[in-house]
Amino acid sequence: MKNDFLENASLGKNEWWRYILTILVMIIFAGLFTVIFGKLVMPIVKSNIEKTPFSETLVTLMSLGGTFAALLLGLWLMVNRLHKRPFTTLIHDKSEFSWKLWCLGFFAWSPIIIVLSFLFQYNDFERFLSLNISISQMLILLLVGLITIGIQSTAEEIIFRGYALQGISLKMKSIWLLVIINSLIFALLHLGWGFQSLIESFVFGIVFTYIVLDTKRIEFVAGAHTVNNLLFFLFFQPENEKLTHFQWTIDWFELGTFLTFIVVFYFLMRTFFKKKNKNYS
Repeated sequence: MKNDFLENASLGKNEWWRYILTILVMIIFAGLFTVIFGKLVMPIVKSNIEKTPFSETLVTLMSLGGTFAALLLGLWLMVNRLHKRPFTTLIHDKSEFSWKLWCLGFFAWSPIIIVLSFLFQYNDFERFLSLNISISQMLILLLVGLITIGIQSTAEEIIFRGYALQGISLKMKSIWLLVIINSLIFALLHLGWGFQSLIESFVFGIVFTYIVLDTKRIEFVAGAHTVNNLLFFLFFQPENEKLTHFQWTIDWFELGTFLTFIVVFYFLMRTFFKKKNKNYS
């Protein structure tokens, strides 16, 4: 089935080596930022700022946002110069970035991820409360996090459900197989969180890829992805044991609840977009 968003890939030059070179350049850009941040910024931070949960979180947010901004910069350079196509074709099919659609995704996914987080990760939230971060510090983290996590999550969507999805579609015409492969790649890069997280990331990828194909735009899923990661990073981070040791166990009730919620979310959003039939621009 023809899809205008996927057809954007045909606007540029798309030999396989261009994709390999683009990925390498993105990695180099991110690596350069990491080295500069570690060698120049971190020594200043360590010598001038007291180590607290607030300062550690703030520095991590800045590092995360900078790394993904560097990845995005590398992608932008290569899409324009090497692929010879407008960067905006990775985001939508014809118009400018829609902040309205981004905000819609942010607020549509918010109640679902909040409910799921409090249901199954309340212990992580209690650990956050034990850090005794002040209200003013929390507001700063929310503001900085909205920017940096926004960059990180939007960059992931542009990379995976923009650049990679369109690129793979040049060789694979079956939509369902395209969605499966793209989502599997996305999930494997989240493998470190555990086997259950792998399954959830895979389904997350499938649902959000279909939303991109339905809307022919990235912004909605970028907004939803942002609130998902923002809440996880600031309020519901798992304990170090779960982060440093691969978790093979599966909480089937939690997994089943997540799958139910996200599938219902998809059909609600699909119905919404069909009913409205708007061009968010």
